[in-house]
Amino acid sequence: MIIDVNACAGNWVFRPLPISSPMELSRRLTDEGIGKALVSPIEGIFYDDPQSANENLFNAIDVFPSLMPVAVLSPNLPNWEHSLNKSHKNGIKAIKLYPNYHRYDIGDAQSLLKQAGEMNIPIIIQLRVQDVRAQNPICIVPDVDAKKVVEAIAELPKTSFILG
Repeated sequence: MIIDVNACAGNWVFRPLPISSPMELSRRLTDEGIGKALVSPIEGIFYDDPQSANENLFNAIDVFPSLMPVAVLSPNLPNWEHSLNKSHKNGIKAIKLYPNYHRYDIGDAQSLLKQAGEMNIPIIIQLRVQDVRAQNPICIVPDVDAKKVVEAIAELPKTSFILG
């Protein structure tokens, strides 16, 4: 079975996406022969607190067994631990981090990385969302430094990571 580990649903802030709803995503996966997908809320990139985007997505994908929930978290927020625990109770299959959009160095996220690892939750670190050449000029976001990510995750050999 093929599993897409980097899917998202929701609305991009600058333009509509061709496949944005859970129903459209589920159909597309079936059409492409993909059995399951780890799905995060794209709005989680831009919301001040991604937890509301997580909960909206979890409710929307509940009726689609091929779509597995992924929570977007930010270690910059004082409630990240609460969000992690709440999302874990909701059955997330992974967490997704956007260090460049949420403006932190991945080395400063060690508490979150360690706690997720202890909970046996894989961590997806998104290195790039969109090629910088195609970004809206009012929101240029550079790629995450992959070398810094490799250095930060090397300290957690028992934690599962996916670099997106």
